[in-house]
Amino acid sequence: MPSACAKILRFDPSQIESKPVDEAADFTHLIEGLLEKLVVCENFDEAVKIYEAKIKSLELKPEETGGELKIGELAKAIRLSTRQLERRFRRISGLSPKQYARARRIRATAVSLVEEAEMNWANRAAEMGFADQVHLTHEVSTLTGRSPNSFAERVKRIEHGEFLK
Repeated sequence: MPSACAKILRFDPSQIESKPVDEAADFTHLIEGLLEKLVVCENFDEAVKIYEAKIKSLELKPEETGGELKIGELAKAIRLSTRQLERRFRRISGLSPKQYARARRIRATAVSLVEEAEMNWANRAAEMGFADQVHLTHEVSTLTGRSPNSFAERVKRIEHGEFLK
């Protein structure tokens, strides 16, 4: 989403073509100290952890969108019509952008069920970006064909190993 890019870059990404980019001045919050840490990495997993820590240090908060994906905004930022973006996205992924976003939120909910098993459904709904517990319940039921509790039980029985990390 353009708003997420703007938060990370600290300027509107649609201005990239017209704004000269000076790494040292524009991205110090992203690159400061990163190279020194990456140079001593012995493997890919260590590098991933360093990048994850850097992103977490930015303390980005998800924006409230009321469950609506702002496809028009995204299309405008990359200079496509909304319809063209939707067509290209579907051709590449097999899903509409909205379907993809729904699937990602259900996946995040499944991961949350494994990592934070004791969290109640209302808090889980808020953390996953759903409007409320009823919205989460409806999405889980619609996409999985199961009630949230049945879905949770099924997810908990799966042997995940290191797959979620």
